Amino acid sequence: MILETNIMAESQPLDEQANSVELNTRFGQLTLDRSKAISMNAKMLGFSDSSHFGLIDIPGNAKLPYKLWQSYDNENVSFIVYPYMTGNEIVDFQEIQDAATHHGVAPEDVAAVFVVKIDKHEDGKLSLSVNLQAPIIIDTAKQTAWQHIFPHNKYPVDFAL
Repeated sequence: MILETNIMAESQPLDEQANSVELNTRFGQLTLDRSKAISMNAKMLGFSDSSHFGLIDIPGNAKLPYKLWQSYDNENVSFIVYPYMTGNEIVDFQEIQDAATHHGVAPEDVAAVFVVKIDKHEDGKLSLSVNLQAPIIIDTAKQTAWQHIFPHNKYPVDFAL
């Protein structure tokens, strides 16, 4: 299971994208391809006004392992996310598969990302952590997603990266 590039919305210059949405985000001006929008069937907790998201490289930082989960519905709603990758299994692979099966996602169409939290400490240093208890499960074929909350407390909500 890897993050599929075919579901990643590309940030495009304005004149190159006819079927697009322009967003003035905290990461700058983004123009996202509407055909790459991922629909969240159940909205993320606390973000009821956002149900369509794009998964893109963080502007200016394409080589980082992190991605941007940007709302198409509200330009002020975005999350830095950490893709789940086989070989770097911070969550048991079978649990991701079980979560996908719960949402009707075929095994070959599963991708998952974890929301990143950035803390700024008094000394000015930053620390990153991810919520392993509630991954976003993506159906890459249907371009749909769910924030899945595991029914146990096996994983921390504040796992340091």
